[in-house]
Amino acid sequence: MDTDMLDTPASSTSSLVENLDSIETVHIASASHPTQDFLDMEVNGSTPGTESNKKKKTRVIVTSTSMDLESHIANYKSRTTRIDRLIFIADRCPVLQVDALQFAAKELLETVNVDKYLIVLGKLNDYLTSLQRLPMNVDEKWVEQTRLASRKKTDQLEYELRTYRANSIKESIRMGHSDFGDHFYALGDLQNALKSYTRTKDYCTTPKHILDMCLSVVKTCIAMGTFSHAQTYLIKAETIPDLPNKETLGSKLTSICGILSLETGAYYKAAKSFLSIPFDHVNELYETISPNDVAVYGGLIALATFERSELKKLVFENSSFKQFLELEPQIREMIYAFYSLNFRASLDILGKIKNDLLLDMYLHDHVEHIYQQIRKKALVQYFFPFVTVDMNKMASSFNCTVSDLEREVAVLIGDGHIQARIDSHNKILRAKQHNQRSQLYSRATEIATDFAFQSRATLLRAKLLEMDLVQPTRYR
Repeated sequence: MDTDMLDTPASSTSSLVENLDSIETVHIASASHPTQDFLDMEVNGSTPGTESNKKKKTRVIVTSTSMDLESHIANYKSRTTRIDRLIFIADRCPVLQVDALQFAAKELLETVNVDKYLIVLGKLNDYLTSLQRLPMNVDEKWVEQTRLASRKKTDQLEYELRTYRANSIKESIRMGHSDFGDHFYALGDLQNALKSYTRTKDYCTTPKHILDMCLSVVKTCIAMGTFSHAQTYLIKAETIPDLPNKETLGSKLTSICGILSLETGAYYKAAKSFLSIPFDHVNELYETISPNDVAVYGGLIALATFERSELKKLVFENSSFKQFLELEPQIREMIYAFYSLNFRASLDILGKIKNDLLLDMYLHDHVEHIYQQIRKKALVQYFFPFVTVDMNKMASSFNCTVSDLEREVAVLIGDGHIQARIDSHNKILRAKQHNQRSQLYSRATEIATDFAFQSRATLLRAKLLEMDLVQPTRYR
């Protein structure tokens, strides 16, 4: 085999995979991975898919942040996750761009993904040049050695797989495809990684094999952004019978479910998932999130979607999740302030952490919606106990002008969330006063009308029976 074919893994490995066997390949049109906006090219061989077109996503540039980049990235055990998150932050925060790209380039030297290393270094040097700073040198020796090693490993894996197929060794064929999937995933060729992982399906003979296949496909689909396909394989993994270590495995599956639910906008389900993860199994979380993320995701989404009774039961009385909240004191204080009806303090904390949340790989597209839901709930709960509310005081509590508050409240009244009227002249919000006497009269009339109808129906049936015009019911 011509080894020069492998200089660009994303293109060459495709031809290799197509020639390995005649098994039908699976092509998944992938949505943009969060780091893809920055990379500006298809390093992983994926193509824009339908999921990315469902919702127009806007890249928000964060000009200021209190994030300690080094300590933040240290929360993640997976090197791939650290790299992806660093690239994502660099793409959206000019203040952290140099540091994030330098960290990412350093991490990439410990991988075999040469293409991503060269792109990251190219972007870093372009930015350094614009700042009139010296660019970083490309580690040409590492590039050459890594590409050579990748070519050799591809040749070896291809030879082994052909041998296994010739000998019809089912378990070895499964492992061969799985090894190829791992190899392509490490190279950043996600399309061919997905094909290889999917091919193992026909050679799985135990529940453990099926689980490994499902988790590998889910991992690749999440990296590609094809969340609906990932959900399909997650459901398969959750329904596999007779799995060992179900408790520890459950934490990983639950955290994956939380991520997929968040990405697909199923916020209530996402909150329930993150809140149900046991702190005792914190080391079994899915590799792309940290325990701190569980606290942030679970706390924010719960506040946006849960009723007060659910907050009390599932958050405050949840000893396991309270341990996660200890890792993020600001989230804990924000939830407690909201529950205590101290909305100004709660919303102030939300304002302070917003920029950091916009730099999160999974949360960034949902921050605005979650914040709107939390603010809407705060406005509704603020007014609920009162008959009249001074809108000047209310505006002060929500740190906004009276005119802005009027517009917000008008929308809530129109949507039926607040039963009130706005006295725009006196700046008073008045609850609708229901005439209890009128309501009682209407209810009595309704009952009387129903009684009259039932009485006429009973009399009619009695008359029909008397005249023998009703067919008797036959019982078997």
